[in-house]
Amino acid sequence: MKRYFMIGLLVVIVGLIAAVSIVAAVDIFQGQSDGKAYAKTHNQLSCVRKVTTGDRVCTELSCFLNNRFFYQSCMSNAKPSATLCEGIPKLINLFHFQAWKNKKCKALKRTDRACDYIWQTARNTCKKAENK
Repeated sequence: MKRYFMIGLLVVIVGLIAAVSIVAAVDIFQGQSDGKAYAKTHNQLSCVRKVTTGDRVCTELSCFLNNRFFYQSCMSNAKPSATLCEGIPKLINLFHFQAWKNKKCKALKRTDRACDYIWQTARNTCKKAENK
């Protein structure tokens, strides 16, 4: 009897893990697709604005993956912006850059890690442009 209970419990756990994995995969693919579509008609600065002040602001776990992959895909596929890098400090001083990110997130009234990721990705995009 105990063995059947354990097998049943294991089947339920595996089923839940599979369901969560499917939902996560759908969120990731949808975010990537939406980001790529948005990038066709917008530049990289618009991608940043969309996830910091637009209708894609997300701090809940339920939309985290979708927005993260939207932003990643948008930044990778959008046209470069001449003004994106204005005001973003170079990574010469890591503490200065971290303080700048904290200030930007505080101005947006956000304390989530996604906000930090947004500005780190923007900085990485600027660094790639500098190296070209």
